[in-house]
Amino acid sequence: MPLMQIRDVSLIVEVVGSGPPVLVMHGGPSADHWTLAALRRCADQATLVFYDHRCNGRSEGAPVSSMTWDNLTADADALRERLGFDRWTVLGHSFGGHVALEYALRYPGRVAQLVLVDTAADSRWSQQNAPRVLEERGWPPAKVELCRRWFNGAIEPREAFRTLMTLGPAYYHRPSLITLLREVLGGSWRTKLRPEALIFAGQHLMPGWSIVDRLAEIRAPTLVVAGVSDFIFPPAAQRELAAGIPQARLRLIEGAGHEPWSEQPAAFFAALRAFLPKAPAPRSSRLERLKLLVHRKLDRHLSPLGVWLMRRTKGRVTKAFEVNALLLTTRGRRSGRDRTVVLQYFPDGEAMVIVAANDGGSRHPGWYFNLARSQRAIVEVDGRRLAVKAEELGGESATGWWQRILAAAPDYERYRRATTRAFPILRLSPESRP
Repeated sequence: MPLMQIRDVSLIVEVVGSGPPVLVMHGGPSADHWTLAALRRCADQATLVFYDHRCNGRSEGAPVSSMTWDNLTADADALRERLGFDRWTVLGHSFGGHVALEYALRYPGRVAQLVLVDTAADSRWSQQNAPRVLEERGWPPAKVELCRRWFNGAIEPREAFRTLMTLGPAYYHRPSLITLLREVLGGSWRTKLRPEALIFAGQHLMPGWSIVDRLAEIRAPTLVVAGVSDFIFPPAAQRELAAGIPQARLRLIEGAGHEPWSEQPAAFFAALRAFLPKAPAPRSSRLERLKLLVHRKLDRHLSPLGVWLMRRTKGRVTKAFEVNALLLTTRGRRSGRDRTVVLQYFPDGEAMVIVAANDGGSRHPGWYFNLARSQRAIVEVDGRRLAVKAEELGGESATGWWQRILAAAPDYERYRRATTRAFPILRLSPESRP
C-alpha cells in the first residue's frame, strides 16, 4: 500500500471502487483505515479513498504534536487536490467524524455530502459522559476509571492494548463471535495502533473542543448514523448533531454499538447506500476482463524478452507500432533487488508521463509501490540511460493528462473499465545520467 507525500507527511492512501468520490476518515485517534475495511463493499457505488491520518496507523514523517485540526483538515484537502477531485463526500467515524466536521467547516465548497458515523460535535461525550454511561450500566469502578483515563489520554503507551481489550466489550451492543469474525475477515486484523496519537489527542486536542454552536454553518446534505447502544456517542449526541445541521437526516440503528456495520450490517449499509449518490462507472464484460487477464499473464512471462528486445534495438522495436516505450528500473521495496519493466510513456518535454494501469488489473503494479517508496528510478529510453525522479500527478494536471493519454492510446479506456481501481499518473523527470 503506497505512502503518498501530502504536505509535510507521508500518508498511507488506498483508492478503490468507481463512482462519485468518498473520503473515508477513520476513528481513534491511534487507529488506521483498516478499522473501516468493511466499507469496501460500497466500491461498486463509489470511489472510496481510504487513508491513515497523520501520526496514525502507518502514515509517517510528522511528530505527534503536529496532529492539530488545522493540519488534519489541510492534509485531507491536499489529498483531494492531489487525486484530482473537485468535491467529494466525506465520511467520518468516531474521531474521524470530528475531523470530518472540522473539514466541512473549513472547506465547505469541497464537501458534496457528509456522513457522520457514531461521532459527536463536542468532546464532553467521550471525555466526561462515556465513563458515566459505563457506571450506569453497572461496570465496576476500576473499569469506569480506566475508561476515563483512556479518553483523556491519561495512560502510558504500554497500557494501550491491554486497556482496549478490557474496554472492548463496551463498544458493542452484544459482543459475539460472529461480530468478531466479521471484523477479522473484513481486514481489522491489519490495524496498526499508535497509542501516542490517542494520548496526545486526549491531553491536548480534545479538551474543551466543541463546534455545537457552528453546526448550522454546515450546508452539505448530511447523514447522521449510529448504533443505539454506543456508550461513547449515545443517541443524545446524534440528535444534537442532526438538530444542529440544517440538511441532516438521522438514522439510529437498534442492536448496535460503536461499530454498527459489524453488528447490524444490513441496516447500516442500507442507510449508507440510500444516501450515497448512485453513479457507478460502466464495467467491461466478463470476456473482456478475461482477455486482459490473459494479457497480463503473458506480459509477466514475456517481460524478460521484452526487456532484451528493447535493449537490443535501443527502443526501436516499439516504434514500428507507433508506441513510445521505455525501460523502468526500480529497487524492490521488499527484496532490495532491481526490477525492470517495459512501459509505454507519453512525452512531456524532457520528462516522460507513465500510467500505473497494470493492463486493468485490480492492484497497482509492483513498480508503482517501489516508486512510491523512493521516488527515484533509472530509465532507458532511445538508447539513453537516465536517473529520474517520479512525481505523482494530481488535480487538474492529472485530469488533463488522462484526456491526452486516452486520445493517444484508447486502450487505456479498456483498462479503466476492467477495474474499480483509480490509475495513478506519474511524471518521470530526468535528474542526470547515472
